[in-house]
Parts: sequence; C-alpha cells; structure tokens
Amino acid sequence: MNTGNEQSQQTSPTGHRFGWQRAWPLWILGCFFGVIFAVNGTMAYLGAISFTGLTTEQAYEKGRTYNNELARRDVQKKLGWTAALESIPQTAEGKHLVLLKLVMTKEDQQPLTGATVQVLLVRPTHEGYDRNITLTEAGAGTYRAHVELPLPGQWEVRALVTAPAGEYRLVERISAN
Repeated sequence: MNTGNEQSQQTSPTGHRFGWQRAWPLWILGCFFGVIFAVNGTMAYLGAISFTGLTTEQAYEKGRTYNNELARRDVQKKLGWTAALESIPQTAEGKHLVLLKLVMTKEDQQPLTGATVQVLLVRPTHEGYDRNITLTEAGAGTYRAHVELPLPGQWEVRALVTAPAGEYRLVERISAN
C-alpha cells in the first residue's frame, strides 16, 4: 500500500532502480563528448575549406639572405628618400579601378625625378591575381597609373623605385572597392 510520503519508483524484477535516476551520468558524459566532437569537427571543416595553400616560396634561401635584406634597408635609410603612396578609388560600373599615386622626395625635400617605378600588386589571400604595373612620372616626383583590379578587397603594393642614386622599396596595403 502506497502512502503519500513514499515516492513512486520503477524497479526491475530484481528490485534495482532503472531509468533516468541510474543513467544520468552516462547521458551527461555522452553529451559532453558529443559537444567536443561537434566543435572539433566544425573547426576542422572550416580550417580545411578556408586554407588557400599560400606559402613562402624558397623560404630557406630567403632566410639565408636575410642579412643582405637588412643591409639593403640600411642603405635605403641613408638615402633619406621618403615615399607617400595614395590609392584613389575610381568609379566604374562593376569594375575595381584605382588610381595609384606615389610621391617621392629626396633628403633635401626636393622631388625625386627621372626614376623608374615598378609596382607589383599582390592579392594576399588568393594566388594568380598578381599584377605588374609601371608608374609613369606625371609631375615633379609624382608617379601614377590607373589600375583595374580583378577582385575587390585588400591588395599589397610592392614598389621598386630605381634612380641613379639608388633604389627604394616600399610595401603597403591598399583597399579596392
């Protein structure tokens, strides 16, 4: 006879309890590992589909010549040249046009004239879209070119300015709409 004070429990024929009261630790453990597997699987999937495969080509050789690169930068600093890169978006229907304008000045704040300016535009996240551009002198120390980029977004501008007095390298990021 059940009284109001006793709790009704299901029991097996042997008298042992079963159901949620006995299985809850297994359910908690299973849910815990289920969440772990789901999160790890999602992260592995997202990592696999977002990897562009871009790596540094000839990394060993570049590492060996790093001291030469530091010496080249010291020579560049001694020249005293300054560079100001400006990217001006141009309007066009469905095209990503940019006016690249580089202003070069010498140590005495006079414009650097008669230089050749080679620019490599690199898309940091996608291979196969690099562009080589030559900027033409449009005024005293001002070099420019109109560029049509195949994709919108961030681009890296690697400019090499060559003049009789030396070389100047510039690396900057620009954005194309």
